[in-house]
Amino acid sequence: MAAGTARFPAPAVHYPLRRSTVLGLALALLQGTSLFVLLAWWNAGAQPSAALAALLLWALAAGLSVRFFVRLPAGALVWDGQAWELHGAGDAGEPRPLGRAVVLQLDLQRWMAVSFPEARPTVWLFVQRSEDAVRWLDLRRAVYSPATASLSEAAAQDVADATLADRRL
Repeated sequence: MAAGTARFPAPAVHYPLRRSTVLGLALALLQGTSLFVLLAWWNAGAQPSAALAALLLWALAAGLSVRFFVRLPAGALVWDGQAWELHGAGDAGEPRPLGRAVVLQLDLQRWMAVSFPEARPTVWLFVQRSEDAVRWLDLRRAVYSPATASLSEAAAQDVADATLADRRL
């Protein structure tokens, strides 16, 4: 770990979450394109039973993608330096702990897909810069930085190493 990371941990951040229009359009485009290809295959002379089975499989996939999109949480993603929480996403509106670990699944600079494997079930979020451009870099720092507890151990080790090096001089 770089010494700079240990000395300057990611700041606490409170980042707003909404269902992403970009993600919704991407899912709709994917489903529409796959339906078009399926119908073209059917029109080109595919066996009716195979085409019907493929159409049923497509309908299942389309339904699951709509379900995924509709169930995406809205509210705020909060990083306090030690753990992640999801605020305002539940029925009661109480914060939902997500754990210390965040896994970056996709980073497109203006959009990020992240997952929280410690949450049960695993929570997937799609965050975008347009929700709060001012805090976007703080969120990115928090995603890329480890939790403060491990940083303080690393910082203590850096201090101990520097002290030992000073004594040798």
